[in-house]
Amino acid sequence: MVDTANAGIPPLQSSVDRQATSMHSTICGLDWQGQSASAAFTRADRELTEQRRFENDGLRSLLNAAGQMGEALAEQIDTLKTQGHALEGDDFRVDEDWSVHETLNFADAERTASEADDTALLHALTAMASQRAQRAANATAYLQSLATTLFTTDNDTANAIKSAMEAITTLAPASAGLNAEMADRDLSNGHLGPQAISDLQAALHLTPQQLEAIKNGQDVDIPQGQYDYLQRLMRKMDGRSLTDLNSEIDKQLGPRGGQYKSLLGDAFEVMSGSHTHTVAGGRGGMQQLPTELRGMLTDGYPFENQQGSYGVLQVKHLGDWQVLNSFLQNGNPALRAGTDLDRGLLRQASIIGGTITHGGGKEQWNTDVPDYDEVQGVLSNMLHNAAPDHEAVADFLTGRDMAGVDPNYKEHTGQQAFLSLVTHHWDNHAGGLDDVLNGIGQGAHAGGFQGTLGAESADVVAHVLGDPANSARLLGSTPMGEYNPEVAQTLTKNLIPYLGNLGGVETPGIDAHALHAFNTTDEFTNMIKVLDTDPVSARAINIAGAAWTNHLAYEYGLHGDESYARAAGVFNHVFDDANTQEAAAIVHGNEVMAAMKEEDRQREWDTVQAILGTGFAGVPSYHGVGLLQAMNILAPAGKAELLDPSSVSNYDDQWSRGIKDANWQYDSLAGPDARAAAIVQGYADTHPEFVQQNSPYFNGGRLDIDAVNSDSGTFRDLYKVVRQQYDNGFNDSNEGFPAGRDSTNHRIIPFIDGDTPDPRRPPH
Repeated sequence: MVDTANAGIPPLQSSVDRQATSMHSTICGLDWQGQSASAAFTRADRELTEQRRFENDGLRSLLNAAGQMGEALAEQIDTLKTQGHALEGDDFRVDEDWSVHETLNFADAERTASEADDTALLHALTAMASQRAQRAANATAYLQSLATTLFTTDNDTANAIKSAMEAITTLAPASAGLNAEMADRDLSNGHLGPQAISDLQAALHLTPQQLEAIKNGQDVDIPQGQYDYLQRLMRKMDGRSLTDLNSEIDKQLGPRGGQYKSLLGDAFEVMSGSHTHTVAGGRGGMQQLPTELRGMLTDGYPFENQQGSYGVLQVKHLGDWQVLNSFLQNGNPALRAGTDLDRGLLRQASIIGGTITHGGGKEQWNTDVPDYDEVQGVLSNMLHNAAPDHEAVADFLTGRDMAGVDPNYKEHTGQQAFLSLVTHHWDNHAGGLDDVLNGIGQGAHAGGFQGTLGAESADVVAHVLGDPANSARLLGSTPMGEYNPEVAQTLTKNLIPYLGNLGGVETPGIDAHALHAFNTTDEFTNMIKVLDTDPVSARAINIAGAAWTNHLAYEYGLHGDESYARAAGVFNHVFDDANTQEAAAIVHGNEVMAAMKEEDRQREWDTVQAILGTGFAGVPSYHGVGLLQAMNILAPAGKAELLDPSSVSNYDDQWSRGIKDANWQYDSLAGPDARAAAIVQGYADTHPEFVQQNSPYFNGGRLDIDAVNSDSGTFRDLYKVVRQQYDNGFNDSNEGFPAGRDSTNHRIIPFIDGDTPDPRRPPH
């Protein structure tokens, strides 16, 4: 086989080189004019380069693997065979594990010599047996070592051949032979040809480098034949509903139909992708999709009845939406990067969700065709399928690059579209919206393009929630967290990483140019009030707020810079105001509910921990102390009491009591004592002599909370010592910090000059 490979590959290399050179010469020798000449010459040069890469990187690597490494492999095999046969010829046995064993019966011979009293023969036999035993041992060690080397060489050769074949596949993929006429063959008058699946698989081939490029917002050039095939396939589906297409696929492909449907879903993504290009000027986008699908994604009023009319409200193309979701559900998420298909899914879900209401409203819902839950499931799946496309989500929210979906789509449109999604009553169908919001949190510390997308999306979400008119709507007679508790919790989880920047504190790893601080503490307060409308969400956001407040107090103790105290004042004011206002509004006018059971409180706390664990994942710790560790160190009593609201008055309703508990919880975790401990700990971390002088209150450089609690008076004296070191007008009122805001307009003062390096680190 090695000889065959060695003999066959060089002629193939020569043939590839001749054909590549001939093709390049032919194209460049034609009489091209103007821009077409430049495009043709560029394409010819590119194709020649690719052919040479195929020859050098692919075929030569394969020749090396099959040649040089194959020769080493053959030599080692020959050595093993020769040595083994020689040992077997000398009356040794060689087993499969390459161990060598004696076959001569020295015991019988020695017994005979002993009976004959032949001492000389007996000594000779004993010596011979010993020598052969040593030879067997040496041969075993040698052969087994050689076999191990052979095994390693065999693996190395296999891996080298595999790598060479992968390079050849990348440089000469199956898509290289595709053209538009093949699409005519594969889908002719509704009939699917035998090569339909394999051809479409080849047409969707993108290299790992190309997939990484589109993930990072970069354009990629795909081969013209690949593009032509996909474009013709889209045109073959013009005028056909997805429901009809789905039926034809099932009829003709049977069990294999599911595979073809998923490939079609991927084809819709690739051909509607903003980053899909060809050297000759081909581009992806909404205009490339089949006409019926394009109409579904761009319809400004996707309902059967006329806009503004009353009566039965029916979603257009509901069956087609279901089919589209089924095509996309098992597709390749890596292809969902900046596509108009995903932008359209988000836009249409917001329009439909923002129009229909559960249980009535200005439109009535016909429960016969179809029922409400069916539409809810379709909307959730639309969002689920678009969620991996973080670029489309950011565009949907910011209003950027949405012209393919709606030429009039602006920044304000995106804000209202998001509001439509969070105010829609999702019941038990919020999973799709959760997926969209989770992508925002995932981008917090992703870095690069994905990090920018996350920050841009968080910026829109936070400022929509902080807008006075929007927050008033979300805090209405039925607050958002009451009818959409899961959405409130998911918002909290995915906004926690961005809290610092929103409060004016630039957080390492988060794109500060894409995420802007609130202009006023009132806006910040509005957002927290909205997140306070669900008890679980309220607990989580208040713990996060306390963590930030204590962290900034710690940094104040560490550096003595008043800006830290001022920033902590922002957080303290915001959370105190939000909790006070929201608790008062919630207590008023809510229905009586049963008291919360212990297991319900435990379940709530488990959810809170999960929200915090995800929300702070990836945020750098400070001095090795993470968020939850810091909470345990600075407010140990708070954790034990989180599940015990007995210290709070027994409000009539479970939900409003949960909100009030969260307010109390923030006061417990970020109250004056906790902030004092944080400041002292920060000072101690930069003043080891302070730790030595007050060693009874420290253990390993950390405050000993038990010692502090047992002698709180002395601890307050320690705190005063630190205060005296930082004599800069620090306010020791119940708030514990300077106001952190302008008393006239509540303006948030920027915490960091973006041009100045600063050691501030957020909680973890």
